Amino acid sequence: AGRFADAERSLREALTAGWNPAAALRLADAVAKGGRPADALPLLQAAVERGGPDPNYLLALGGVYRGVGRPADARAAWERAAALADGSISNIPLWRALAGVAEQSGDRDAARRYLARAVAAAASRHLAAGQYDQAAQAAKAAAESAPESARPWFLLGEALR
Repeated sequence: AGRFADAERSLREALTAGWNPAAALRLADAVAKGGRPADALPLLQAAVERGGPDPNYLLALGGVYRGVGRPADARAAWERAAALADGSISNIPLWRALAGVAEQSGDRDAARRYLARAVAAAASRHLAAGQYDQAAQAAKAAAESAPESARPWFLLGEALR
């Protein structure tokens, strides 16, 4: 807990000097990891309100909502993030979080679609790294999971070229 307390103290000092949504995000992370997720909520809410609806802020906000037993609010924050997010690999945690909360609420179709987006993003990561066999496997899995989605099919074609 000592390193989280040190991080919290330093980040609070930085925020006193001037508002910065990225610093608020890091502070909220330190507070939540220090065992006080409820105290992280106002910091993340302020980051979203003052810094704009950034997918990273909304992903963190959803995680804290889930951590304090508010799964509906978690899903709402993550769905807002999804509306802003692209298919990049940095959004894999978002798609997985949404798949999990959709599965828990019994929405299997949404869970399947979100998981397919995570797998497609992983395929994209493999393509970028020149790992064509892994990209093809991931893209094929995503295409089979969500055949109505064009992105996995595109990625599969690129991997097999």
